[in-house]
Amino acid sequence: MSGERRSDARRAMRRANARHHRGANPLEREIDITERRMHRLLVLVGMILLPLAIVPGILIWSSHSDDPPQKRIDTVSATTDLGSAAVTPITSTIGSDESNKVPAHWTYKGAAKSGVISVPPGTAAGSSLLLTVDQDGRPTPPIPLRADAGVTAVAVVIVLIGLVIATLLALQNWIRTHCDRKRDIMWDKAIREFFAPE
Repeated sequence: MSGERRSDARRAMRRANARHHRGANPLEREIDITERRMHRLLVLVGMILLPLAIVPGILIWSSHSDDPPQKRIDTVSATTDLGSAAVTPITSTIGSDESNKVPAHWTYKGAAKSGVISVPPGTAAGSSLLLTVDQDGRPTPPIPLRADAGVTAVAVVIVLIGLVIATLLALQNWIRTHCDRKRDIMWDKAIREFFAPE
């Protein structure tokens, strides 16, 4: 019995507090309450979406960390053979050749290597130039640098956070404009009713 009395007393106190809260600002209208609730909901949505915007960056970071290791390449100094003629550009009806192949020799890990390499037009015999080689010392094209995982992840996160903030600001502006328009309509109606002849 005492438990029921306590629960009834609690409910009565809650109702009294609710009446006191509603009566705390008698000038507050329904549109003001609605606007306040919508702003609170917008803040809650922002608190949910902003952490979620970081998830794609984390996924990009983890996906790049799982990539297989790149093929190892090294850079050596190669020298074209003195017996090779100077290279000149080769032109044809379909355009010009921007590189030509000449015999050259180089040293990789203490071992002498030789072969045919591509050089720019106009390279003289006996010229020294940089050459990329694989782990066996054979000429190989340079591997293009891939985008750094950290830079990509940060860029994606910044873009997503910017979109979320821009969307939230646009919604906040729409809520304020919509509620202000409702207030103007209510004020116009109240003024018409006040000055209307009885």
